[in-house]
Amino acid sequence: MRLRGKTVVVAGGAGGMGAAIAQTLQEEGAVVTLVDRDSERLDAVRAALGAETTTYPCDLTSEQEVRDLVAQVGPVDGLVNAQGIAPFNALADTALDEWRAVIDANLTSVFLACREFGRAMATATSGAIVNFSSTAGSFGVPQMAAYTAAKHGVIGFTRAIALELGRHGVRANCVCPGATLTPMLLATPEEYRSARIRRVPLGRLAEPQDQARVTAFLLSDDAAYVTGACIPVDGGISALAPGTAERDIRGE
Repeated sequence: MRLRGKTVVVAGGAGGMGAAIAQTLQEEGAVVTLVDRDSERLDAVRAALGAETTTYPCDLTSEQEVRDLVAQVGPVDGLVNAQGIAPFNALADTALDEWRAVIDANLTSVFLACREFGRAMATATSGAIVNFSSTAGSFGVPQMAAYTAAKHGVIGFTRAIALELGRHGVRANCVCPGATLTPMLLATPEEYRSARIRRVPLGRLAEPQDQARVTAFLLSDDAAYVTGACIPVDGGISALAPGTAERDIRGE
């Protein structure tokens, strides 16, 4: 119960990752508010988690809606930004509108939420922010140029605000998940997931709870001296040297 009595907003709470994070935070004692633009899925997650969960439909890419959200929710102890989209498209086929939509969903939304909730945290001289990037925030991913750019941006943004907000007692850290068994990944072909597993030193894909447990730690007082960190939760993918063969990973 490391988060007993703490209030936490989970942006992207209608997604598979957000729902798992919310459940784990509640198990740790937090009072959780879920935010997402998909009101129907928010209601479904709330029904699964229990009536004590509060939900707010909000377009996190809208400056005014985020400001209204902060006014409605009030002061919080923690903010988790787990929202985003991840379309596949070749660079030559990526329209400007698609580029902007991906950047807005994955990066601009994080900026708006951190700015508005961060102001209140700075005034209170306490708080913890956890932003979700990806292993794509450290490497290049073909067919996902916009997503890769946005996730690189989340890492740099998180480090920058950690430096700005530290003097106000506010911490900001980043989780960088590897392939995680959310509905989005489960919608991909089985052969794609099998190929990903063969590259993971721990020999499996992540469960959403793997990401949620690290998030709970970063929000808790156990991480009171941790800020500006970007933690890969990827089964060891980020430790691989370029050119490492799959047979070396599997010991063949």
